Amino acid sequence: MKRKIKIFGAWGGIFLALLLLPGLKCDLFKKPAAIVKDAINTTISAKSQHFAMEVNATTQVGTQPTNINLKLEGDSSKEPAAMLANFDGTIGVEGASLSAKGELRLLDNNLYAKIDTLPTIPGLPLPVGLQGQWIKIPAEDLEKTSGAQVKFFDPAQQVQIEQLLKDTDLFKDVTKEKDEVIDGVKTYHFKAKVDKEQLTKLLIEISKITAGQDASEKEVQSLKEGLNAIGDLSVDLNVGKSDHYLYRFKTDLVIPGETETKVSLTFKGSKYNEQVNIVAPEGAKSFEEVMSSFLGPMMPAISEEGTLPEGTTFPEGVELPIEEE
Repeated sequence: MKRKIKIFGAWGGIFLALLLLPGLKCDLFKKPAAIVKDAINTTISAKSQHFAMEVNATTQVGTQPTNINLKLEGDSSKEPAAMLANFDGTIGVEGASLSAKGELRLLDNNLYAKIDTLPTIPGLPLPVGLQGQWIKIPAEDLEKTSGAQVKFFDPAQQVQIEQLLKDTDLFKDVTKEKDEVIDGVKTYHFKAKVDKEQLTKLLIEISKITAGQDASEKEVQSLKEGLNAIGDLSVDLNVGKSDHYLYRFKTDLVIPGETETKVSLTFKGSKYNEQVNIVAPEGAKSFEEVMSSFLGPMMPAISEEGTLPEGTTFPEGVELPIEEE
């Protein structure tokens, strides 16, 4: 009798667990692809996040091997729509390197940019008044220059793109690897391949949303050829065990051409839904103001015919090439 009670008790426990599991956030019976899909949707829905991205590229310019490194780190939020990113970029060619550091902010449909460290080019003077100066570039100014509609943030477009990403099964052949700890967070580690057919459809639809019109047949064909030339796109994804946010995304790819380019990209996300405070910087000047302080009296002195009146002066170190007759 006791044995029967134990057996019935065991089966009763299993039955109760099966009833409760659907209501719990349990990954025990979920397929890897389902966890990755959930992580993409959860991350897209986040109201804010801290991010760190690094891109390394190796290519060849002429006969010289060239290395490019770009790092971006900062915060982004949806309400209000804003982004802050510190950047650090380096280009290394023929034993020499050029580097620049600064900060970018997007707020109220304005781009703010500041360069704290300028690249030093032999024979060229450093621009006067540019280093450490905030420059304000409104989207409407870019519209006037380019003749195309420019919006740094468009809430309606953002909603459409987010839904499009949620509806797209971008990854296939998802496999679970050994769990990893990323910046103190326990994560599942997955490997997957990008479904190029789905990626092509996704990029075409995003282009349609942002451009307001369908891509041409030539543009679609060019996109397909470019993606096919790259070959298989494999990625590593690290998903938080407790919250299903994406904490790291890594991929390596080879871009063919006259000179082959190898690219490695790593993205890290953290501090999801935490308070973000991004404000417009004080003392920002327009691009025209900064260029005027750099070129000095040269700009207003140039006539409609493109000639300079006698006695025009230039900032120290600035020279114009003179053609001999």
